[in-house]
Amino acid sequence: MAQDIRIDNDQGHFKLRVAGILQQNGKILANIINQNDFYCFAGGHVELGETLDHAIKREMEEELGFEVKIERPIFIVENFYTKNNEKWHEICCYYLISSAFAPKEDWELVELDKGVQKRQQFKWLTPNDIAKVDFKPALVKSLLLELDKPFRVITHKDK
Repeated sequence: MAQDIRIDNDQGHFKLRVAGILQQNGKILANIINQNDFYCFAGGHVELGETLDHAIKREMEEELGFEVKIERPIFIVENFYTKNNEKWHEICCYYLISSAFAPKEDWELVELDKGVQKRQQFKWLTPNDIAKVDFKPALVKSLLLELDKPFRVITHKDK
């Protein structure tokens, strides 16, 4: 089994991730994993020795159930936050992606992720919908309004 780029120790947690932003008919694809009460973008951990481009294609096929085309990387978010009183440091590369295979309607599937079943609920949301829902990480909501800007790196620290 491939090793995710992730470190967990008594000082906190680190993970390297990729996420895909898929647009269709003025809507953006978001998902809810298992019984979470927030939305996010499909994606996952980069594996040791894997390129970011390969990771986004692999993760999208695993989570969405179909192939995607990389349009371009749009931003990297370096996110420092606290969850359950533990410190987290996450670096996530967000890609603008497209696919001729994307369903037109919302859908669900169960992903087998390293032996663990994850229920994925995919929903097409308008930018107004996204502005109204809980989304993780929250700062990405404002970045969705800037998808036409050049690639950039954003650092965010929880207060």
